Amino acid sequence: MLTDKAIEKLSVDAKRQHTVKQKSDDDEKRGFGRLIVRAQPSGNVRFWYRYRQLNKWVFLELGAYDRKGEAGLSLAGARLKLQELIAKRASSNDGDLKTHLQEEKQTHRLAVERHRKAIADEAEQAKESTFRKLLQTYIEHLEKLEKQSAKDVRNLFRKNVFDAWPELSAKKAADVTVPELTEVLRKMINNGIGRNTAKLRSYIRAAYTLAMQASNDPTVPVSAQLFNLTQNPAASIPALSQFNKTRDRTLDAAELGHYIRRVEQLPSLVTRSLILLSLYLGGQRPTQLARVHRENLDIVASTVMLFDPKGKRTSGPRQHILPLSSKAISLFKPLLQLNQEILFSSDGKVNIRIETVSTAVTQISNDMVEAGEARGPFEMRDIRRTCETMFAAMGISSEVRAQIQSHGLGGVQNRHYDRHNYMTEKRNTLDAWVKKLARIRTEHKLPK
Repeated sequence: MLTDKAIEKLSVDAKRQHTVKQKSDDDEKRGFGRLIVRAQPSGNVRFWYRYRQLNKWVFLELGAYDRKGEAGLSLAGARLKLQELIAKRASSNDGDLKTHLQEEKQTHRLAVERHRKAIADEAEQAKESTFRKLLQTYIEHLEKLEKQSAKDVRNLFRKNVFDAWPELSAKKAADVTVPELTEVLRKMINNGIGRNTAKLRSYIRAAYTLAMQASNDPTVPVSAQLFNLTQNPAASIPALSQFNKTRDRTLDAAELGHYIRRVEQLPSLVTRSLILLSLYLGGQRPTQLARVHRENLDIVASTVMLFDPKGKRTSGPRQHILPLSSKAISLFKPLLQLNQEILFSSDGKVNIRIETVSTAVTQISNDMVEAGEARGPFEMRDIRRTCETMFAAMGISSEVRAQIQSHGLGGVQNRHYDRHNYMTEKRNTLDAWVKKLARIRTEHKLPK
């Protein structure tokens, strides 16, 4: 059995006799090969792994000997390395260790090359840290968080920045100035789109803020760290609050009666059902309701689960469970017969476009104004406001209204302390609401 003393003596003998000296380690299992040490007359001592392969001796060099294991392998280190090679040989299909090691080396080389390429690509990307790339990174961040605003943001950037200002888009984000952004916003205001101007300014500011916080926030994508920003040019531009006017349009009972009857006459089952369910479920957001799948609907328990991604959420959309009245169930049943999985779909594969719903409501609004059934135009979001206003008039508390419409639930009390699910209150409220809508629908019929 090899010892450090034996190896050192072997080296002395090799120098003295001017010939290669070899000694094997007998502490090995038969058939697995042995640890060999060879001493050269020059004083060079190296470890080898010797085994038989196809009736031939195979020698694999392990490394130079160094008693302390600093400039080479110690005896213990050589034995450990030998055991690793024995295990690799045993795991190879045909015991061809050399081929196995060559494949490992090739795999490692390819991994190193991929790593180097990734570093080079990242460096190249850093050189291309453009204003366009900054805004695209922000869009990707919103999409990853499943924010409903992601699509709106993408369209705003494309139309009012990428297409309208290609040279500015290609400029490094760190070099974009306040006057340049001001000119972008001024052009939009001059074109009469003040509301979207305020939105764009807000989104650009948020994009810069995201990139500037990237190094301190592990939830922000790594790509946001490549812009080397020191300031946020959008932060110096006023908030344009004059364009953020809050709508206060609500429908009265007469208008709502005409609205229900006109919705019931829509030819599309999917569009008609989505609009009516949004109303009968207490003013739900059509965007969230349109994403309901068959698995989210429990007819036996009379509940439906929606997912609310709105607000500053990092843990995914909040589950929003609503009780179903008999009226709501009757509106869902034809959809269950029509589609296998995606309920609000004309082909069973793709969700209905919210633009389709908005267009239908806008057309109903125009028709009602023309027929003298409405005192002014209204939008889909005004229906949601109408529901809450009528709930308040019915004596429904603000807490229950918030639970039904899924808003204002991000406070400390609701997030950490209030664990009541309000299901009884919501069911009683929606049952009373369906009865109220039935009266409104009957009392305010369309003229013949």
